[in-house]
Amino acid sequence: MKYLIIDKYKGRYIKPKDLCLSLLITEKLKNWLLKYENEYYEGFKNDKLIDILDKEGTEITALIKNELSKIKIEYFSNARMKII
Repeated sequence: MKYLIIDKYKGRYIKPKDLCLSLLITEKLKNWLLKYENEYYEGFKNDKLIDILDKEGTEITALIKNELSKIKIEYFSNARMKII
């Protein structure tokens, strides 16, 4: 079984293009990571924005799962510190 973890690695994010995903998913993921990172640096103070980002993150997770069907993938909310 293979595991895909999109997270910080050695002080930087894994480049979405390195995952061989479609351009659409790569762009969605890249844009989402920037928004999530910005909220992280704000201290996760905006609950409504966190909910929006987590919803978007779970949607991207589903897109990745559909494209890379042989992987196990879960969405972990860093803000909420739980798997959603």
